[in-house]
This record gives sequence, C-alpha cells and structure tokens, in this order.
Amino acid sequence: MKMKSLVIALTLGVSLLSTSVNAQTFINGKAGPEEIGDLVHRKMVTGPDWFKKFGHVALYEQQDSVLEVMPSETGAVQLNSLISFVYAGDYIGSKYGQLTANEANIAIEEGLDQIPLGSKYVYSFKYKTGKKETYWENVGGQWKLVTKITPGGFRCDTFMNYVHADAFTSNGSYLTPSKMYSMIPNVR
Repeated sequence: MKMKSLVIALTLGVSLLSTSVNAQTFINGKAGPEEIGDLVHRKMVTGPDWFKKFGHVALYEQQDSVLEVMPSETGAVQLNSLISFVYAGDYIGSKYGQLTANEANIAIEEGLDQIPLGSKYVYSFKYKTGKKETYWENVGGQWKLVTKITPGGFRCDTFMNYVHADAFTSNGSYLTPSKMYSMIPNVR
C-alpha cells in the first residue's frame, strides 16, 4: 500500500514539475502561441508609469521561448521562457499572420544575432541595429585582426519592427506595442 502511494505521489510530482506553456495551453482564457514568429502581448510591468500603458510584445521563438527586449545590464535583447513572459504581467494574447514560415525563421535569426552584441534598452521610437565588424588593421607596423562590436538600441516594439523588416512602420515613426499588436491580422 505504501509503495502504491509513493508511485502516485512521484507521478503527480513529475507531471506538476513538467508543466509548461505550449500550443495547446490557454492562458487566462486566451490561446498561447503555436508557430514560430507569433507575436505575444502582455501588459508592461516595469518602467515609468506613462510607459506601462503601452504594453509589451515578444516574438515566439520555439520550444516555449520568446525573443524579447527588456532593460538589462547584460543586453536588452534576450531569449526567455514563454512562461516567464506570461506571468510577468497580464497576458493579452497571441497573434499571427504578419510573417510566412520562412520570414519567421529569418526574423528569429536576425533577432538572435543581436543577443551577443549587447544591445541597450532605449525609449526612442527609432532603433539602431547592433553590428559586428572584423577587419585587419596596421597597429605599430603589425597587422592585427580587429573585431569591433557596436551595440544596438531597441524597445520591444521597435525590435519587433526591426525583425519584421519594418513591416509595421518606417524606423523612427510613432509605434507602441499595443498599436503593433492591433496591426496583426489573426488572433490565436
């Protein structure tokens, strides 16, 4: 009898520990993202009060991960778990239809390429992409291979606009996460 109770408890514990957000999950009555490139939206929980009302968006990457931009000392562009995105603020939903599958993969690659460049979080409507340049330079009569990293600057919505190849608006135009989310045609 004790062995049967132990097996039931272990089984229950394992299933509770493996809980994650995925395509079949409904979050606060709203469907979670299903495909790479889905845009997810929630309320903003950090930053100045005037800024919070605009919300926060991220790009669903895969395997319950999102590519998002958050203020951080180690770099604003981050790959975080979907569950942390959802439970950091009131989840609003997931939309799709702005990107084809191939475009979504390119958008993810573009976004992931920005992570090691140490991009900064900015409040501007204009984004700046990070760059990595490698070139030969003559230093004191010796040729040396030099790598120069120029960090980019993004907000969550300007980053989504960047990885979507400026599909929402030209760089520097007025845009907010809530406005961007409303521009996506299909709700999950």
